[in-house]
Amino acid sequence: MKLLSKYKNHVTASKKQVYLTNIADYFLSFILTFLLFAVAGGPIVSALPSTQEGYAAAAAHTKKTYEIIAATRLQSLNEKGGLNDLAVDGKEYILTLAKTSYYLSGDKFPSKNPDGSYSEAPVEESDTFLNSQSGQYPNDRISYFYLTFKAKEASLSSYVYDGVDYSSNKEDYLYKKAFGYTEERFAKVDERLPLYQQLKKDQAVLVTSYLVYSDATETPRKAYEGLLESYRQAASTLIHEVETKYEPYLEENRRFQEVIASYDATIIVSYTLCFLAGFLILEGVLPLIFKEGRTLSCLAIKVSYATMDEENPSWWRFLLKSLGRLPIHYSGVFFCFLLTGMTSLSFVSYGFFNLAMLFLLGAILGIGSLIMVAARRDNRGLPETISGLIVKDINQMEGGVPLEERKGGDDGFVAGELKP
Repeated sequence: MKLLSKYKNHVTASKKQVYLTNIADYFLSFILTFLLFAVAGGPIVSALPSTQEGYAAAAAHTKKTYEIIAATRLQSLNEKGGLNDLAVDGKEYILTLAKTSYYLSGDKFPSKNPDGSYSEAPVEESDTFLNSQSGQYPNDRISYFYLTFKAKEASLSSYVYDGVDYSSNKEDYLYKKAFGYTEERFAKVDERLPLYQQLKKDQAVLVTSYLVYSDATETPRKAYEGLLESYRQAASTLIHEVETKYEPYLEENRRFQEVIASYDATIIVSYTLCFLAGFLILEGVLPLIFKEGRTLSCLAIKVSYATMDEENPSWWRFLLKSLGRLPIHYSGVFFCFLLTGMTSLSFVSYGFFNLAMLFLLGAILGIGSLIMVAARRDNRGLPETISGLIVKDINQMEGGVPLEERKGGDDGFVAGELKP
């Protein structure tokens, strides 16, 4: 038996009320999802054996990756086992450039003593680029990788870059392309070394002033920074080559991506379960407590629901409304990712699918629903439309006297007037 709604004589909720109700419910869903993950979902995920194994695997991968890069000598390891910034290795390289120039010119090289004074001493050949040690290049990380390590590794051994084969003239690519050097700062003094390992003496003096005497005035500083930028460029270029071609690195990265994919899936499932739990509380538990299918925002904004025929809605209508809201509210999980720095989870692909598609669908449906409220005279959005519900303002009744409150019945007279 269908019963007339007690709000049948109440006005339809205003557009503002409908907007506030829907937007408030959306943000309550997002907030509850975030809180549930913070107090339950996240700690549970962290405590799972699979997650602990993933943490261990990630740490092992990081260590292995550092070891692979260190073996190429393109980056050095620090005391904690991590990779040094390229500026650290670049400083060593530039110091060797300067010492090589001083050695070739026969000049003594300055150094700072522990007491703060300075002294000069002849440069040893072992401290210059002339010390190649049969291809081991102890003072030149870049040359070791490019001329020795790269040549003996099958996955790296090609010297073809941008369609040009540099195998018969390797120095052209290394110095002119990777380092980006031009000849102005260099002068050929010794045939045993490439031009670009022989700094002009005035350039060597400038960088020595910067490194040894801590002269940070513009000219020494720019001379040093120009060489450092070239070093960074060369090292970064060759590191990229390792990361994209070196098979041991790629294999290690594949294993790591499997660990990351498993962890990402766990986080996504956890967030989804937290969302569903929060959504059930907001759209199921609280409406049962507040009665009439009202959510927390309905209670606060003083609205309720009736059918289009002014009847009390059946439970299945509220279910349809909630199902209509489900994809819209799920897009709020994106903001949870945003707050926790996990936006990349939105784009994790599972075949052709990723969460960004669901978030975009939810956003489109949500915006479309708000547009419907603006366009329709009955102020109904998408969830209300598919469920056959209308939002009522419980504080404001329609104008006039309700039929059931009038006198006279069906005898032709109503409140002393002829019934039309």
